[in-house]
Amino acid sequence: MSVPSSHKEYTRKALLCFWEDLHPKGESTPLFEVEIDGKYFNKLTIFSMSNYVNELIATGTEYIEIEMPDADARIDWLKKFMTAPSVVV
Repeated sequence: MSVPSSHKEYTRKALLCFWEDLHPKGESTPLFEVEIDGKYFNKLTIFSMSNYVNELIATGTEYIEIEMPDADARIDWLKKFMTAPSVVV
């Protein structure tokens, strides 16, 4: 991916977002960095949505409002990958 000329002055970082409860040291921190030996980056920033939601719950959040435009279309697309193959006996 090429950086648009209008954003060349911004710092670029590698970002990975997971729903998993994920941290290399088992901590509940939702956003952290790990060292990597990559061609373009030497650090990877990881965001754990599960850790973030757990943090919200721990601090007293009772409701999370999520806007999900086109949720039905996204679910239909995911179902294409989740359907089990037919078995002929």
